[in-house]
Amino acid sequence: MAKSRLLSVVAVLMVALAACGGSSANGVDGPATKVDLTYSAGGATKTQSLDCIGSATEQGPSCALLKKLPASAFEPAPKDAVCTMIYGGPETATIKGQIDGRTVDATFSRTNGCEIDRFKKVEPLFAEMAGN
Repeated sequence: MAKSRLLSVVAVLMVALAACGGSSANGVDGPATKVDLTYSAGGATKTQSLDCIGSATEQGPSCALLKKLPASAFEPAPKDAVCTMIYGGPETATIKGQIDGRTVDATFSRTNGCEIDRFKKVEPLFAEMAGN
């Protein structure tokens, strides 16, 4: 009886340890970062997928920049914000997906001072698509 109880305890412990897991499916500990970027300068829309898998050195500068941005960079300008009425150009951009496991669905433009400020925070992500 003691032997069967010991085997039961060992089996339960093995299941518990297996449930703890190790690395994530992409071979890296931590939440996933995968986004779709779109960019338009008033003409054709360009798209690019960014999948940040592997170590920081393997991911490249776009992934590092994306992960450094605070969550507030993806939030819309407050409804009650007082924004300068300066048109900054026809550029629009979107970022949709997961950043460190956090869902992001953000749109950026240059329609006024508040939107221009938001656009500047993420602009380096779109430099290649913009031809810069």
